[in-house]
Amino acid sequence: MANKEITKICESAFEKWSLSCLHIYRSNGLVKTSEISLFKFVSASHRTECLEAAHQNIEVIKHKIPIWKKEIIEDSSVRWCG
Repeated sequence: MANKEITKICESAFEKWSLSCLHIYRSNGLVKTSEISLFKFVSASHRTECLEAAHQNIEVIKHKIPIWKKEIIEDSSVRWCG
């Protein structure tokens, strides 16, 4: 489900800005502290469009894609955030 939404977000970005390239990758499974959970590559002929697209896409992803995470605390207790 998340991958389909990310594809829609990318398609929408190409309609809104003159982007050369846009790739968004997200981690699946266990992601340790300080590891990358989301990677985005944005390219455009003008820096302003590139930065706007990068910022707006992250905001859309945070609001549209329900990402639940299971945190494992040092004392082995568990909590869900989302």
